[in-house]
Amino acid sequence: METSSTPSEISPASRVVALLLCWFLGIVGVHRFYLGKWLSGLLMMALFGSSVGVFIYYVLTAGPGADGSPPEAFASMRWLMGCFYLVCAWAFIDLMLIISGNFRDGKGRKVFKWVESDSV
Repeated sequence: METSSTPSEISPASRVVALLLCWFLGIVGVHRFYLGKWLSGLLMMALFGSSVGVFIYYVLTAGPGADGSPPEAFASMRWLMGCFYLVCAWAFIDLMLIISGNFRDGKGRKVFKWVESDSV
């Protein structure tokens, strides 16, 4: 497969490692840390963590009221579950970009090589 990128525009990071990290830990943003995009990785981690945290809080403490009505925390839970779905979609798009070789690392270089430059 040909690429129009020059060698200086190709990231030394492994696409296989990025792909596996995104597949198994994508919703946490670990693949973004690996590729040098730590700020968006922190954002993904915060969105995922807050979604899971609120869900656990809701399950453990905010069950239905005595009359069976949903608790007040239910509205915030819906919002944070929306954040969870957003992070899932974000990780899926990242996965597709990594598979296609169009994902860029923190320095703007394409993550194109399946193995690291110095590993072979």
